[in-house]
Amino acid sequence: MHEVTPVITVTTADRERVRELLLREHARRSGAALHNAARMLEQALEEALIVTPTEVSRRTATLNSRVMFSYSQPYPGRPADKMYVSTVTLVQPQDADPMLGRESVLSPIGSALFGLSEGDSLDWPNASGETARYTLLRVISQPEADGRFDL
Repeated sequence: MHEVTPVITVTTADRERVRELLLREHARRSGAALHNAARMLEQALEEALIVTPTEVSRRTATLNSRVMFSYSQPYPGRPADKMYVSTVTLVQPQDADPMLGRESVLSPIGSALFGLSEGDSLDWPNASGETARYTLLRVISQPEADGRFDL
């Protein structure tokens, strides 16, 4: 897979929330390195286009957005070129429940999708540390688009 890294778009409120989550994760790990996806999210935040919650496009994945995406998973027994489609809601770690489609923004899937806009693709580490290709197909719902700036 070739490296594709679009600049993510993040609201001022989400940037502060995610920075705080990353700081807590650093403290929780007591100096141990963050997993690859969280480390890459930290870097992506530094390079992100920052907008106010009222300026963010409804086509951008923010915290508490429900999104549809495709991904390739290079797991044993699965063809690396096969694409899978899934739907998740991007949430804070304490609200995560993958069985209910609630994916933490610090997880490999959540950190890959956070800040992408519809049509964006990138190569990102999955849960097993392998590189997977993620493409944001559609933002189904987004708090900011609904005038909800408190989520």
